[in-house]
Amino acid sequence: MKAEVAQLKQGLAGAEAAFKAFLDAVDGAQMPRGVWELEQDIWIKWMSRSPQNANEILGDGSIAAHLQKIGVLGRIAQKGDVLSQGGVHKLAQAEDARRASVGRTGVVVVPPRAPSHIKGTEVGVIKMRHDAYTSAKRVDPNPAGGEEHVKVTWEKGQYLRPGEVVLIRDTKASGVVVKRLGSEVAVSGAEQKAAISFGGIEEATYVPEASSVMYDRARMAIQYHMREETGKLKVSATYDGALVSEADGTRVILFSPWTSGDLVDARTRRARSGAARVVVYPLDANDAMKEHRDAEVVMSKDNSTSMMAEEIASARRALGK
Repeated sequence: MKAEVAQLKQGLAGAEAAFKAFLDAVDGAQMPRGVWELEQDIWIKWMSRSPQNANEILGDGSIAAHLQKIGVLGRIAQKGDVLSQGGVHKLAQAEDARRASVGRTGVVVVPPRAPSHIKGTEVGVIKMRHDAYTSAKRVDPNPAGGEEHVKVTWEKGQYLRPGEVVLIRDTKASGVVVKRLGSEVAVSGAEQKAAISFGGIEEATYVPEASSVMYDRARMAIQYHMREETGKLKVSATYDGALVSEADGTRVILFSPWTSGDLVDARTRRARSGAARVVVYPLDANDAMKEHRDAEVVMSKDNSTSMMAEEIASARRALGK
């Protein structure tokens, strides 16, 4: 009887694990697929198999005309890519590999930034670490597999951070598209250096996007509206935004862009920054952020430099400065 009970328990445990794996699979972000996208997938797979197949898109026959009509090149290539015979084959292979990664879980190592005059700013890097699955309470489909790097592309208003666990949900020619899973793991400096090298990112020009959209405004608020405090305050770049500190290192206030997060998210950013207060601003007039104010968190739609100066002064008074 005991042996039968043990077998039953083992069977139930196996069934629960299988059901968890099934839920993870169906709960994964599926690529939005219309008829043309599905046909593109088929042709890209075919083009990835040989240079001869890929070269068809460069010809003037009926296949080339059809592939151009359904936008295959737009799926696999971006500005500056080599469209030679061998080049198109490599682009098709790269997109086929990106498609195969959809549904997998990884860790943001180097976040992408908004496209600019600096080449490659729209590309970041995620690492397919096994502990990402543990952190997100998901089943690792290949626990013995390698932890390779994958390029991740920029999306407006996302402001990814190093260490965030994400799910790959779609692809673009520049990289995969991801969504947050709500958990974080540690990322080392060595991992970031390796990822920067993999992504071809210029380390000397790298500034976190959330900071870049707030940094100049925070400095202007001090220079134009708090001139007597110039030299007493400094602005630092962080992945959550622009951090204003006293000359002695006291962290006063963090100015952060709204990313559709709620009040809890704002409090997490404040705690992470070590600032006495965080002020969250929507950067798009259409953002549906709800305003809020307490001693530690301000969510305001008035992001004028004069109001930012008032917020700095208020936070300093609260600290006795």
